[in-house]
Amino acid sequence: MTRIEAVILAVLFVAICADRAWPSEDPLRAAVAGLVAPAPNHRLRKQSELTAFVSDVRTVEHETEIDAYTIAGIAYLESSLRLDVTGSRGEIGLMQVFGAARVGCDLTTQIGQLRCGATWLRKCRDLCGDDRGMLTMYATGECRTRKERIKRLIKYRLAFVARLKGEK
Repeated sequence: MTRIEAVILAVLFVAICADRAWPSEDPLRAAVAGLVAPAPNHRLRKQSELTAFVSDVRTVEHETEIDAYTIAGIAYLESSLRLDVTGSRGEIGLMQVFGAARVGCDLTTQIGQLRCGATWLRKCRDLCGDDRGMLTMYATGECRTRKERIKRLIKYRLAFVARLKGEK
């Protein structure tokens, strides 16, 4: 083996080892980046903002035991991942938290808004027992509904979160 061949093999070996040691991109990060890709001026198009958002979502996931994709999906559906959104009924922020659900919440920061919304999601799931009931209560204040419009909304939200996770 010539010296050049040995160097080429060494470089290939290092590249292969580095590829295995270097973690691939976080799937949640890729999913969120895909959501904001069509909006050229979205704040999460900046890599530092995207990194901070995904880190905050992961932190809140561990604190509340609500799936990160559910947190990110609800934040996207409620506010298009914008911090400054106010709803027509007084809902505030990323997760569009309203009324009593936001008592004691710090809504001045991104992680505070995510924590507030995910904490309310956790309470909804604890009260209602499953994800469908959780999302129904998050939207309506009740675990179950007979309104077809709300049933379609919840079905859409469950499907959206599944697609965000890469499920079919």
